[in-house]
Amino acid sequence: MGRLLSFNNLSAYVSSVGACTAQCLGSPACTSFYFTQAKSCNVFYGPISFSPNGNPGSEIFYDVDCFSCHSTTTCPPPRHRGQTHTAAASASPSRQRDQSRR
Repeated sequence: MGRLLSFNNLSAYVSSVGACTAQCLGSPACTSFYFTQAKSCNVFYGPISFSPNGNPGSEIFYDVDCFSCHSTTTCPPPRHRGQTHTAAASASPSRQRDQSRR
């Protein structure tokens, strides 16, 4: 998992989750992003792995595979899974990604 793009409070892309979503959907390699309104939008690529427990104040995680489409013009507003996670390195990220979808 690596970072493709990062935007802070000076960017218009932190104004809404939709604006951050557009950055992810507009980047072909994007697999996920973390978002905190008015603070940050971080777009990532590669297999997703997590710390076993999110920390209070963690950014909300969005997996691009959870979107019903991959177009900013036809997608409904995004939903997150109601979980926060902390990104972490993993020896077997593809296995963790499969387990996180269950």
